[in-house]
Amino acid sequence: MELDLGENHKLRFVGWRPDRSVNPQFDGIPDVDKYGAIIEHRKPDGTRCAGMIVFDGDVSRRIEPDRERWTVESWDPLTISPSVLCTDCGDHGFIREGKWVKA
Repeated sequence: MELDLGENHKLRFVGWRPDRSVNPQFDGIPDVDKYGAIIEHRKPDGTRCAGMIVFDGDVSRRIEPDRERWTVESWDPLTISPSVLCTDCGDHGFIREGKWVKA
């Protein structure tokens, strides 16, 4: 599912569903439909850029305990915290009520 956040930002949810026949270490850890998201946006020169965030939850804390995570305050409309900073191009903003709000 893709959300148009406005301001040339789109968000696509990503799930976590490992092939447990190849990764038996994940037996007993449930699949997650909305594990994180890829946020696509435009750099100042107009080229495309994207980054990924991971939502806070039992599974993300267990499999990636040292990774930065975002708290989902509301799924519909989507609101997360803290802000999102693209480490590639410096794009920085918040997702509030399903919209991109420039920081």
